[in-house]
Amino acid sequence: MFEIELKASIRREKLDDLRKRITELGGTRIGVFRQVDVYLNHPCRDFAKTDEALRIRDHNGKVELTYKGARVHEDCKCRVEKTIEVKTSINDMLEFLSYLGFSKVFEIVKNREIYSVNRKGYMINICLDDVLDLGFFVEVELFSAENAINESINVLKSVLRDLGLTGPYITKSYLEILLDKRGENESFNIV
Repeated sequence: MFEIELKASIRREKLDDLRKRITELGGTRIGVFRQVDVYLNHPCRDFAKTDEALRIRDHNGKVELTYKGARVHEDCKCRVEKTIEVKTSINDMLEFLSYLGFSKVFEIVKNREIYSVNRKGYMINICLDDVLDLGFFVEVELFSAENAINESINVLKSVLRDLGLTGPYITKSYLEILLDKRGENESFNIV
């Protein structure tokens, strides 16, 4: 399966209006979560060059390990994504992976308010994100088969338009945005 996502930068003052619009679209509030994402680099290849990512996420105490493949579409962030839950702490997982040569690149902390909405048969997550050192964003995402990528992108764009967000949309990850902001996006070897 492919994760397909788009995001838009917003002002804090727009959050209440967005919540109302999400509800009008039939969105169901899932909850508010604190997420800590730790990105790692491979010991033998630079994920910045291969456009891959390995992430450990602490999602309110639940720890997940996620592999993200290289992007396959230029109009959105679209890539293979595989996540497994791990029954350990984020620090223990970091230590374990360090024995295999993986190194910590960066940490992203965000508060994420998640809604779910059904549009044209797709279950879409609408996330209102408050990202430390970056600000506020709306991220829409869904999972799709490879043969439905273009249709999925159009569905996500229609949801963003219905939320009053007409673009341009952001196709970079929060890690890339933060590294760009700091002028450090040449390589992931920046612990």
